[in-house]
Amino acid sequence: MEEAEKEEFTVTYDGPALDEHLISAHALAQSLLALDAIARKAAASVYPDSDCDIKIRGGFRPGSFNVDLVVDLFKNETVVGGATVIGSAVAVIVALVGFIKFLKGKQVKAKEAVDENNSKITNYKGDVRIFNNSVINIYEQAGIKSQIDRLTGPLDADGVDSISIKSKSTAVSEKLEKADRAYLKQGEGTVLSDNEAEVILEVIGPLYDGSAKGWKFSDGEDSSFTAAVEDQQFLNDVKTGKYPLGKGTMIKARLRTVQRKVQRVTVDRTVLEVKEVIPPAQQ
Repeated sequence: MEEAEKEEFTVTYDGPALDEHLISAHALAQSLLALDAIARKAAASVYPDSDCDIKIRGGFRPGSFNVDLVVDLFKNETVVGGATVIGSAVAVIVALVGFIKFLKGKQVKAKEAVDENNSKITNYKGDVRIFNNSVINIYEQAGIKSQIDRLTGPLDADGVDSISIKSKSTAVSEKLEKADRAYLKQGEGTVLSDNEAEVILEVIGPLYDGSAKGWKFSDGEDSSFTAAVEDQQFLNDVKTGKYPLGKGTMIKARLRTVQRKVQRVTVDRTVLEVKEVIPPAQQ
């Protein structure tokens, strides 16, 4: 491996609350963790089979909280020209935000290939724009919608009006505003805790039609719970019969657990990614 280059971008949290240097530490931490995950996916799309290290420099400036991020890209010597697809990992991140705003939480209405790198996307309103395939592929990956939810969490707070992402080397930038949060958040109420962990779960209530919501799992401690499954590839495989999911089948998965306060405390669980399906015979 050899160091390819450094890419830098700035994330700015803006609004009246920042005039007093106030922002929720929990919301900010979750937002930055999500940004780290998204940046790693973007770097992987630009430099396949490579590694990256993301460093943060943060601080208050008048009227805002700015976080400078440095993406150190370590490109395998056998990988050539990966960055020419869209220009840089930072460009992918910015374009992803633009794609999110274009869809406004709805499904893609139509997709048509323009060339080997780009596709023409039609949103629910019938508007058409061309996006790089690497951006579309990242958006479709397991767990990305939950990361976007976490990234924009600070917008729930009073006095935080926008989150901007801007490349430090080019003019590309995008802004997510408080109004955008309505179609990005995945649950109602105030977030009390938000955790992600790799776990082993027993599948006790599979949905063979590939539905995302209503799966039932057990964590092995004589307790069961209902969760949504965000891994579309896994859902498609279940629907086509690749996994029979008989009694005793287990999965190794990334599980997100969010505790919220509406009128009472609720817990929402989401399987972000299924890493392995373990049949009963292999246990």
